[in-house]
Amino acid sequence: MRVRKKLSFYITPRINLTLYKGHLPVGWGHLDPQDGKTWLGVAVAQGYAKKGYGSMIVKKLCEYADNAGWNLHLTCKKELTKWYQKFEFIYIERKNGKDYCYRRSRVYR
Repeated sequence: MRVRKKLSFYITPRINLTLYKGHLPVGWGHLDPQDGKTWLGVAVAQGYAKKGYGSMIVKKLCEYADNAGWNLHLTCKKELTKWYQKFEFIYIERKNGKDYCYRRSRVYR
């Protein structure tokens, strides 16, 4: 008899963004409301880092979050915390091996 593992799915009202250069996707980002916080995630394709694509994604998602009145949270590598400060993120703490940052919405509701 085959045993099937139970799978759990957590579906969120996620906001997704894909950045294309021509027809090639070069970066991705998302805003993910979860547990009363909105989490920001960003990734840039290998070979396209340090060319401004990540900045474009973060700016666009921060603009969306501001219009919605959302504060943002993220985890990142310690060496990226200074880069996120350009977008008004503040380093909060290192917890369980992760570095946490926070950004307050420009729209106060």
